[in-house]
Amino acid sequence: MREIKAGTVLLEEGQKFLERYLIMKGTVKASNAGGDLILRAGDIMGLCEADKDEAVFTYQAETDVSVFPLPGEQRLLRGALEKNTDAVRYVKTSLFRQMNDISSRCRILTVEADSLWQYLESCYGSYQAFCKEEGSEPETLPGYEELQKPELKDRPPEWIGGYYATLEQMMSIWDHNNTDYDFVYGFIMKGCADMQHMAIYCKEIQAIREELCDYLMNEDGVDLFGLLTNLYLSRIEEGNTAPEKLLALKIKIREIVSVMQKHRGTVTEYYQTRMEEFEKNVMELDNQNNEKNIDNATAREALEEIAGSLDKILKYAECGEHAEANFRRYLLAYKKLQNKNSTEEVARLLRHELTALFYKIYVSAFQVSIKDRDVPTVVKMFFNFGYVDEELAGVKNAVYLYQLAKNMPTDPGKGIYSMYEWLMAIYTGKKEPGRNEFDMDYGDYLREQRKMGRINESQEKALINNHASRVMYELENVFPSVNKISFGRPSTFCPVFSKHNVLKPLDAVLVTEQKISEIFSEIRSKDFGAFYRETMLSEADTAIPKEMIQVEVLPDIILAPNMGTRGVMWQEVEGKKRNTPARMICSVFQMEDLPLTIIRMTAEFRWEMCKRIQGGRWNDVSERSLTSEYCDYAQFYKKNKDLSADTKERIKVQLLKARNNFKEMFIGDYIVWIRYESGGSPRLNKPVRNIMFTYCPFPKTVTSKLTVNPLYKEFIDKHNLRRAQKLHHVENVCKKLQNTGKPIPEDYEKYKQFLEM
Repeated sequence: MREIKAGTVLLEEGQKFLERYLIMKGTVKASNAGGDLILRAGDIMGLCEADKDEAVFTYQAETDVSVFPLPGEQRLLRGALEKNTDAVRYVKTSLFRQMNDISSRCRILTVEADSLWQYLESCYGSYQAFCKEEGSEPETLPGYEELQKPELKDRPPEWIGGYYATLEQMMSIWDHNNTDYDFVYGFIMKGCADMQHMAIYCKEIQAIREELCDYLMNEDGVDLFGLLTNLYLSRIEEGNTAPEKLLALKIKIREIVSVMQKHRGTVTEYYQTRMEEFEKNVMELDNQNNEKNIDNATAREALEEIAGSLDKILKYAECGEHAEANFRRYLLAYKKLQNKNSTEEVARLLRHELTALFYKIYVSAFQVSIKDRDVPTVVKMFFNFGYVDEELAGVKNAVYLYQLAKNMPTDPGKGIYSMYEWLMAIYTGKKEPGRNEFDMDYGDYLREQRKMGRINESQEKALINNHASRVMYELENVFPSVNKISFGRPSTFCPVFSKHNVLKPLDAVLVTEQKISEIFSEIRSKDFGAFYRETMLSEADTAIPKEMIQVEVLPDIILAPNMGTRGVMWQEVEGKKRNTPARMICSVFQMEDLPLTIIRMTAEFRWEMCKRIQGGRWNDVSERSLTSEYCDYAQFYKKNKDLSADTKERIKVQLLKARNNFKEMFIGDYIVWIRYESGGSPRLNKPVRNIMFTYCPFPKTVTSKLTVNPLYKEFIDKHNLRRAQKLHHVENVCKKLQNTGKPIPEDYEKYKQFLEM
């Protein structure tokens, strides 16, 4: 008999069975993507997998449990059953109980998936019909047109539950003492195969349900709930829709929340919050329109200032009559588009022309602003948000942007820049221009221009330190690219601020210095070495010859003037120096999960920084590094003896999703490492966990909590040993300096603190 504490993971999905257990006391939770199965006293843990050596569930003790070990290998298990009549009795009882639970879950999931598909189809049809009745073009739900009714492959036969229920009654009189053991073993293997079939089917049907739910509501906000709420609010704002139609639309919106609560009962808080925000917006619009809602002195000032915004911006920019006239013409045509995200050729060309003129005016306005100590607030809105017109932006949005532009929530001192602040930092020489889309920095660009005969050598020398030329390079070669990429939907990108892109309240998605700092602090509390890089201690009088230390350099974050969904890790260092900040871009209004976006950029930074340090041997496993070891794992996973067949199949799927891009695959694993593994929720396989503990280790505050879990203990012990060896060397150097009366350099003291984390 063995005693196991509550919370202990006995076996992970995909791992090999060393032992199976008869549960004598307590409960064990068997879980996978298809749901949970509770095993109680008298149940066999691993019975579902009796015909194979790998687990299809993750088994975790829910309470303190007492277990009796059984052989893990199939051939040994059969031998144990032949010799033990009591074991056969337990197996039979447990098999019927588990079979009943799994078959019931199969039936429920199948019915729910069918009804969910029918509801999604009906709800989207209602949305399209309502739009046509109101004379407006329905927005497209991304991916819906390609979605087909789920085909439930390998669906278990409907009779299987009743079959085993009747078989249980028939076998209640089974004489366990006089039984052909070929029959016993065959009965068990057949039952286990059917249970496995249903367990795998549950995983597949659950994935289908999750996908269908995401079309109704998801945490990105680009969903059917968003389409319906935006439609409802716009109808109220315009005030020309019949009340009974609005009521029907509102009922449909509330109905979506009820459906989500049914299908995702454990994660409804976010969706409830969205519903509350919707109700709040309805209340505001029901009571007063945008202009009447603006009644304080600051807002009245904003209304006066934003009136005629386009005229004021164009006048300030001094971009010439021809450019002004064309921009007005294209902007008017854009405003008249019913579907501004249309992929038709006319709309695409219109956005293309408008985008080219927008950047021309932006450059011209910035050149004027360099000499202006008091840039008008409306022009700041243009620089920092892409704002050009109060009608296109919506009056309420325009007032909010006006108030925001007067006091941007950024802090260049902490590395958080608005786009205008960033451009000014380059102009004043505080920052270097970035790399363009061809990975050329400003110096490389000038050399290329000289080689092509566009400038001579003396001009190149003059331009290298010319502030105006440096910022023009950034404006023309970097800014347009990062603005489009961070927007996240390149096929429908247009840099002008438009209310049709405002899918969430602006104040909820505004990126601020405080939010970014809090997220970075959270990441560093789990991956404390994320932004450290190795450098040579360079002080001549330290008496520390050629000592390599780790120094932390936090990245610069630049807020692109758009309402976007992507974060961009643009470059891992500034110029060629390793001890300079990385450069990351995200939208000033980030519609996607901001913490997830920054974790993703941190993962990409780790990968690219390792490549820069390793140089041409970044994927050569003979030179041990994060990238080389991960590439070796991803490339040769099929030959890895530590991985089960099921785990290898999951890695294959993971690679396909990442389009065979090892970096993308690593980013996905890093996100899991930070979000789940740091909290003691095992999701990664053993080789990946080993790589992560080696190159992205947790601090003591995290490892002290994880040590109790045997899945982590081996890796934590190795990490502590490596750290202790380095710390021992550093402490010896510090003692030597103290004995000779020499001061310990500040950077070396910080390096010691780094090793103590």
